[in-house]
Order: sequence, then structure tokens, then C-alpha cells
Amino acid sequence: MKKLLLCALAFFAFSSCLNDEPETDDITGKWRLTRQEVGDIVYPGWQSCSSKTTFEFFSTGKVVVYNGCTGTTAEGTYSISGNTLKLSVPGVGTPTLNISSLTTETLVLKEIGSEEMLLKSIFKKVK
Repeated sequence: MKKLLLCALAFFAFSSCLNDEPETDDITGKWRLTRQEVGDIVYPGWQSCSSKTTFEFFSTGKVVVYNGCTGTTAEGTYSISGNTLKLSVPGVGTPTLNISSLTTETLVLKEIGSEEMLLKSIFKKVK
């Protein structure tokens, strides 16, 4: 499950640039994980319960992660600089992600690393 959450966080990282750099307020709210991909295929570790996983970002820099597979919640912090999202969540770690896309309805994060094994996480805004 720790790998799933780390992967989900990695999806927050995007390798492509946005036209406008996201502001901290743009990401605030609750986001539900809808899909994870490696390249063009669904991440092999994806489980149906994964779609219940949520990340809630607060304007104060606090993030609350709900693991849909274990039913556990972890609280940590986040910061954004340009298109880079840094997380620090107990049990998940401190991944650095690239914000590939951020709209009022969708958040796409990519793990910073090898393009061949790049993990992409797609979230939909809940509230």
C-alpha cells in the first residue's frame, strides 16, 4: 500500500510544463485518484480500491491522504515551486512530483525520473 500511495504522489509530478505555473491555491481542495499509468498502460499495481484514495490540500500547506485500500488517513505537508510539488507524509515519504496538468477539475502528476517507467497519476476534483 505504501507503494500505491507513493505512486499516487508521483502522479502529482508532471514532466511537461504548464502554460501558467500553478499557484498553491489552485491545488487546494479534495482530489480523488481515478487512474495511474506507466507509459500508455494502466499501472500494473492498480487495484479497484485505489480509486477511493484521496488527497486533500489546504491553503496552509497541509495535506491529508486517505488510502482507499487500507482505510487509513495520514496527514503531512506540501509545497509548490513552479510545476514541482513536494510532499512530506508519514508512511508515504517525501516524493517530489511534476505537476503536468492542473485545471479546476483534473490534476495530473508525474513522478520525476526515468521516462520509460514514468508513473502518471490522474485525479479528479471532489470539492
